Formats: sequence, structure tokens, C-alpha cells
Amino acid sequence: MGSLLIVFASAVWLVSYLSSLDKVTISRIGVEGNLALDKSEISEDAYSELEGRYLGILSKKNVLIFPKENIEKKLKEKWKRIDEVKIERSSLTSIAVKITEKKPEYLWCGGEENAPSGGRECFFMDRDGYIFSKAPQFSDSVFFKLFSNINKESPIGEYFADNTDFTNISALISLMVRDGIGATKLVRKDNGEYELYLGDGSRVFLNIDSDYKDAYENLRVFLESDIYLAIDKASSPIDYIDLRYGNKVFYK
Repeated sequence: MGSLLIVFASAVWLVSYLSSLDKVTISRIGVEGNLALDKSEISEDAYSELEGRYLGILSKKNVLIFPKENIEKKLKEKWKRIDEVKIERSSLTSIAVKITEKKPEYLWCGGEENAPSGGRECFFMDRDGYIFSKAPQFSDSVFFKLFSNINKESPIGEYFADNTDFTNISALISLMVRDGIGATKLVRKDNGEYELYLGDGSRVFLNIDSDYKDAYENLRVFLESDIYLAIDKASSPIDYIDLRYGNKVFYK
């Protein structure tokens, strides 16, 4: 029995020793594809997942058995700007962390109470309405602004709206760009309705549901109508245009 224990202990020691040989131990982590993220910080986070051993025996730094999925998960959870991350072996002593960062498509600028003034602080959102990082001030006039009340200490990691709503929102913004309708911001109200601000300051009330295309078409037709064009907007600016009632358009 004692001999068997000695043999087993020796085998465990040998496996542990072989897993830690310099020839198969990760000594370098390269980072590729980053734009705004810092390479050294990404590398440090990856290294932290290589500390220790599996079951106290096998080295996690071994290039053949290192915790690839754990590193990928940690990086995506910590760095909200990361869209995709893929880790590959570069050699027997190095790995490459390949990153694709999220592309900013819109700005989230706070709650609806900030909408008239534009808000003090804005954050980037991706194509899915995911808020992933603080935006610099120069981006203020470059991206379309969206407002909503998010009751969290930080909006980073939150979504502007559910997937269906945001798909419709993106399509609506694309239609406005296509037709040259000068809208500047969109506000999501707490009751689920939306207010669209046009370039002249007037508001458009609408629902972002399956009928949003019909509502948009009604808006386009109204903006091109003789009634709208005849209004002296300098002396009598339009306060709002209401598109929430089927094919009827109300305005004040």
C-alpha cells in the first residue's frame, strides 16, 4: 500500500512538473484589435486568470490547458466596450487576445428631464442600444441622441430599450436620414411612449410599435403638406405633432 502511494505521489509530482516547464508555459500575452482600450490592462486581466493550478496540480499557465473561456468571459464582463474577444495560441509560450470593440452608433444622454437642454453627460450606444462607455464632448453633434430614465448608478451595461423597440427605433432614424428630416433627439417616456424632437424644436408624439412605419409616413406627408408649409413657424412655432392615433395627425 505504501509503495502504491509513493508511485501515485511521484506520478502527480511529475505531471505537475511537466505542466510547468518553461517550454510550454505562457510568458507573453499579445493584444490585437484594440482601439480605445489599453493593451497593458487587457493583458494584466488575462494574466490574472493564469494564476494557480487546476486541483493544485496542473499549471494554468500551460499553453495546452490554460483557461481560455474564463479569460474571454472575464474580459467581456469587465470591459463593456468589447464586442467580441477570441484567444488563440501564438506559440508554445504565447497567446494572442484578439478584440473587436463595439462601434458607437448613438448617444444616450440621461433622463427625459434633460432632453430640452441636451443633457450634461452622454454615453455611447452600439447598434443594439447597449450603453458601453462614456462619450467625449466632441461627439455631441456627431451622433443622434436618445434619452430615457435608467435608475442605476451607472448606465454602462444597460440597454436603452428592449430588442424589438430598438430595432424599430434604428429603422425610424434610418428613414429620417434617408428623407432628410432633421430630427435631433428621441426621448423614451416612462409610460413607454416616445417624443421625437425635430430641428425646429417641435415635438412628435409616437409609439414605437409595429405601426411605426405608418406613423412615420403620416409625419412625412404632413411635413410636406400645404398646411404645414403655410404655417409661419417664426411667429407661431409648432409645439407638437401627435401621431399616436392611427392615420390621424394632430398638431398644436
